[in-house]
Amino acid sequence: MAVDFAQKRRVRAGDGWALRTVKLQMSRKLMYAAGLLSCYSCKLELAGQPPEHGRYRVVEHLEGLVRKTPLDILARAALSFGEFSACAKDLFSAYDEFLAVLDDPDRRTYLEKLAPGQEADPHYQQAHAIGKRFEGALIEMFFDSQPLAELTRRYGVF
Repeated sequence: MAVDFAQKRRVRAGDGWALRTVKLQMSRKLMYAAGLLSCYSCKLELAGQPPEHGRYRVVEHLEGLVRKTPLDILARAALSFGEFSACAKDLFSAYDEFLAVLDDPDRRTYLEKLAPGQEADPHYQQAHAIGKRFEGALIEMFFDSQPLAELTRRYGVF
């Protein structure tokens, strides 16, 4: 996944930095997490199948997942592994609050027009805190909850 944040910041002379930063904290992390979950699902769901059908089954499985939204993939994992239900609550409530910020024309415009260097602004801090909660829940999900913690150590880091 490529992100053109630095290019947009330079070209736009900082305009819109606050909203783009909040989006990076949420949407891009969601997409990345969904990609990891898709890869991990091959190990979790296809293990033990006959090797002669392995490659075709993996391709078929991944084709089905790429047709789903990242939020659906995250929800699917949350439903599959009850161990991180509290974490899932944090993930989805933070994402819902993020969508509420994007859906509110006043809040969205305010963040779009916020000048660079205004990181202490209370509206930006509120949106940033939503992203931090989302990030914390992802960290808990991928590093503290089984079976994802083991898969992250084995496949997700190196």
